[in-house]
Amino acid sequence: MLQIRIQSTPNPNARKYVLSVDIKADGKVSYKDASECSHVPMAKALLSIEGVSQVHFFDNVLTVTQNGTLDWPPLDEIVQDTIHDHINDHDANFVDSTSNEAERRASLSPEVLRIEETLDATIRPGLQMDGGDVEVLGY
Repeated sequence: MLQIRIQSTPNPNARKYVLSVDIKADGKVSYKDASECSHVPMAKALLSIEGVSQVHFFDNVLTVTQNGTLDWPPLDEIVQDTIHDHINDHDANFVDSTSNEAERRASLSPEVLRIEETLDATIRPGLQMDGGDVEVLGY
């Protein structure tokens, strides 16, 4: 039976839903628009909830970010219902085929690429799990 534990984050507009099963077996991915994730029905359904602005999948953690206009208790129920509705058909081994991250990184200078890799290994996972991120604009 699926178990879901809800955790607050430092970002008051984001919540973590820690599941008893993996939802992303390898890597991590964030989506901000339902059109980006038609290949991940759970993500698409979550982004279709009014007020949800981003979802992040990592291991057994789903982070949902909202636009700040919703109260968490009713949204928590809707998110949990959506997870339960999609978990049996969800493939944790999905590949983020819509991302052009590899192309973007190939165009970076060696110095900026090293910064990106350091952020990926240290800071970025924690930020993304709490509904945030960091973007390198230049060096």
